[in-house]
Amino acid sequence: MVLVCAACWLLLRRSYLFHGDQEITEAQRAWLMKEGREAILTGDVPVAAMLLYNGEVIGAGHNTQRANGDAAGHAELNAVSEALRTMGREAFNQLDRDSLLLVSTFEPCAMCRGMMEEHRIRRMAFLKPKRLWTRLKSDLVHLRLEWGRRKVDGDDIQDSLFRAHPAYDPSTADH
Repeated sequence: MVLVCAACWLLLRRSYLFHGDQEITEAQRAWLMKEGREAILTGDVPVAAMLLYNGEVIGAGHNTQRANGDAAGHAELNAVSEALRTMGREAFNQLDRDSLLLVSTFEPCAMCRGMMEEHRIRRMAFLKPKRLWTRLKSDLVHLRLEWGRRKVDGDDIQDSLFRAHPAYDPSTADH
């Protein structure tokens, strides 16, 4: 059983086993390097990202946590946010999800992967993977958070907030 679980875990983390196709151009690689250097100027971790649709850049960004005092100022989130601002949410939601590719200079963290899930971005590529030990520690932190999560009274508060929203649809109430 442990061997099966370990095999499943490794398949989920296949980036440690297989190297993907080269899906970005040299010009895009050069842009990532230039954008990553922008983060250095503000003391941020030098990570850059771009969101591609059919190979074309629709959003780009670099880390801005220190520059903007924003805990969510990761390059990947900034790239998707730029695409959303530029295109608008409706147009972004109409894009073919299999044609989206988020490219980062460094393997995305759990927060960025969660954002990708929320926005149905199914493919990612990164120039440098995180160490296996770093990923294992992240997984352990996630398990600890799951173990410690608790439900408290107050469903009615969130339900009333959902119902007050102009776009509320009771058929999709389980957000």
